Amino acid sequence: MPSNELKRKGRGATDFCCTRDNKLCVVKWFDNREVILTSTYKCVDPVEPVRRWDKRQ
Repeated sequence: MPSNELKRKGRGATDFCCTRDNKLCVVKWFDNREVILTSTYKCVDPVEPVRRWDKRQ
């Protein structure tokens, strides 16, 4: 998914791509900025909502 689509969807929007054997996974998500993570350890399943941490609270 292009970066501008993630930005338009807003915080929490995600996209991912994995190899067929799940040995390499690339995840891209949008928080305040675009974040890209590549992993050979874990893939994206299951996806769970989480609370955002705020140091002011």
